[in-house]
Amino acid sequence: MLPQEQHQKPDSNFQGTKQMVTRPISSDEPRLVGVICDPTKFDEVMEVPVSMLSSKKYETNIAVDVTEPGGQAIITPGGKILLQHALADTIPWILVTVSSWWPTSR
Repeated sequence: MLPQEQHQKPDSNFQGTKQMVTRPISSDEPRLVGVICDPTKFDEVMEVPVSMLSSKKYETNIAVDVTEPGGQAIITPGGKILLQHALADTIPWILVTVSSWWPTSR
């Protein structure tokens, strides 16, 4: 069993940035899942053009962070943010970030 970790509460006193999840995503993966998004079922939708994703495994990542207002996403050193959306209606903010492991000229 893994030891239980203690983290700060996600309330108005939240400071810094905590990454909740990050995973690689390549251009062939969204179609493999086959789930169609109905934007009318959500308050906000972040659309990621498949052309933004690398065809090579592990070159593009998607991550979800919680952060204090104005905070920065946690990405791989040397990476480049390709697209980001902040859900900023409460504190802490939720940042959804698509980044490139290898900076590209796209």
